[in-house]
Amino acid sequence: MEFKHKVNSDEWNTLLYSVMWVFHAVAGADGIIDKKEQMAIKTVCSKAGALNSELAEEILKETDNNIGNLFRQSMNDSRDYKVGLIETIKVLNQYLTPETNTNFRKVLLAIGFYIGNVSSDSGGNRLSKEELKVIGTLAGLLQISKEDMNTSPTVSEIMAIFAS
Repeated sequence: MEFKHKVNSDEWNTLLYSVMWVFHAVAGADGIIDKKEQMAIKTVCSKAGALNSELAEEILKETDNNIGNLFRQSMNDSRDYKVGLIETIKVLNQYLTPETNTNFRKVLLAIGFYIGNVSSDSGGNRLSKEELKVIGTLAGLLQISKEDMNTSPTVSEIMAIFAS
């Protein structure tokens, strides 16, 4: 797809940082980013080709190749995850078809759910109250409706790819 060549460098960085913003928001919800959460973002990136989303694949592969720098850059960006994800939506709305746009937003939400579940004390089946609150905020920022979440590929189906 080479979506990177369709947007300017600031817009591309916004899309790259979107993954890191979701990660920071959920993994840091309890104030501690643990080793399982750090490994989970690597797992997410490694599953990029299985997502049936050229945009997600392109972004996650670049994230995987440059994860340390992207982590630092996104932390040093003046935008917090809320402002950053609002700007992400603006970029997506400007360049993508509604279906591709919605699918990428669902990938971002699935990343959040996956990160939250991976370090759960209950065997990966429950999010903490803090994580649930952040996930709810993410769903709102990403403008994902219940209908979107249940339209294939569902957020659960995407999460299953990460867990496989």
